[in-house]
Amino acid sequence: MSRAALAVVRHRKQPIHVVVCVGCGCDDLHACETAIGGACYWVAVNHKRFVGICSECAEPMMQALLERHK
Repeated sequence: MSRAALAVVRHRKQPIHVVVCVGCGCDDLHACETAIGGACYWVAVNHKRFVGICSECAEPMMQALLERHK
């Protein structure tokens, strides 16, 4: 975590709830790198449960679901 992020975390009065990808485990503070370089982004997020699917996991997860239902 960067110093700036740590400073924000230390000075907040309420806890920070970080969304985590169910596929790879990346989160709001630690994005995974995409195949073309750069950071992933959220394709789907459940803010109540703090879970989501990042752009790098969306297609492989969809393919796995389609394979299961053949």
